[in-house]
Amino acid sequence: MEFALKDINKPIGVATYSITKTLPKELSAFFPTSEELIERVEAVMEAVSKKK
Repeated sequence: MEFALKDINKPIGVATYSITKTLPKELSAFFPTSEELIERVEAVMEAVSKKK
C-alpha cells in the first residue's frame, strides 16, 4: 500500500474484509455448483486425453 501523508487534508482510507467459508447467496448465481464444476473439469480432462 502507498500512503500520501503530506498534509492533514488528504485522509487515509482504511478497508476491512472478512473471509467466509461459504459463498453469499447473492453471488451464487455467478458461479457453478460444486457438482457442475466437477462435471466441467471432467469434460476438460476427457477432451485433453482424447487429443493425446
